[in-house]
Amino acid sequence: TEYNKNMKKIRVLVYGTLKKGGSNHRLLSESSLISSGLYQIPNAQLKLPEGYAFPFLYKDSSQKSIPFYGEIFEITPETLKRLDHLEGHPDFYTREYIDSLDCFIYFCQNRDLKNVETIENF
Repeated sequence: TEYNKNMKKIRVLVYGTLKKGGSNHRLLSESSLISSGLYQIPNAQLKLPEGYAFPFLYKDSSQKSIPFYGEIFEITPETLKRLDHLEGHPDFYTREYIDSLDCFIYFCQNRDLKNVETIENF
């Protein structure tokens, strides 16, 4: 599912610097927190490469899914545009819709992170 103007609610699952207290959370300052906790997405793991100040959610069909801490926010179309810009969608991170959670999330697809440390929270 891609974003379209007919969507009544836009939700996004964030992790890393977009969570409350994170350096980029200001982009969500006018958004409503829907839920927070551990989330599990098929074949996805939260990775923190050495030397990086932010994590990547990496999805690969050959890896098992590991729960990670995140927050789901209800956002406006304008906020979605700002998040897309921050995340470099679709070139750096790729925004995907997760049916089971009824929200969008950003994945890093352009790097091989299989052997990078997996973390639960950042």
